[in-house]
Amino acid sequence: VLRLDCPADEWDAIAVSYTSGTISRLTKRGRTGNDYELPPVYFVAVLGFRLDPSNRAKYYYSAKIIDEFDQEVLYPKLSYKMFVLPNFNKPLTGLDTIIDQWMYLMKHLDEMEGLPKYLDKRIFSRIFVIGELASLTPEEKMSYISNLEQKRVYNATIAYAEKEGMKKGLEKGKLEERARIESIALGMK
Repeated sequence: VLRLDCPADEWDAIAVSYTSGTISRLTKRGRTGNDYELPPVYFVAVLGFRLDPSNRAKYYYSAKIIDEFDQEVLYPKLSYKMFVLPNFNKPLTGLDTIIDQWMYLMKHLDEMEGLPKYLDKRIFSRIFVIGELASLTPEEKMSYISNLEQKRVYNATIAYAEKEGMKKGLEKGKLEERARIESIALGMK
């Protein structure tokens, strides 16, 4: 997903460059023949400019590459999705679809203090966490990263201790079982 605030006449070159680079990275190296099937590739862009200056109403485009002559889709697994922020003007009360909710969020995120009720979903709340982290001062970021690292070390230490404890417990259980079997065998003699 890209947020493009580039000149309007450059976005298409960027889109083609990103998708061709992605497709190139997905191909298997050293593979011969043409039996390798690529997975679907989606280019999703949030545009800070109008794709078509004469059309101020359309804010979502979904495109594929088609042949000019017969209108056949050349590669059905390649899709371009473009969200045009300057064209999105729906009010908070008129958000009927999930795309409308995303568009409203992307356009107004910098104005929001917290997660609006209509967006009370797990994915939207993660965006606010990311936004809060992005607004930290360099010192606050270092402190946050340090705290995260301490938490990771603590969790890794606990996990290692649990694993070692289980391992020792199993070994002790095996020794006890062996001793029990030997005592039974000795009692049978």
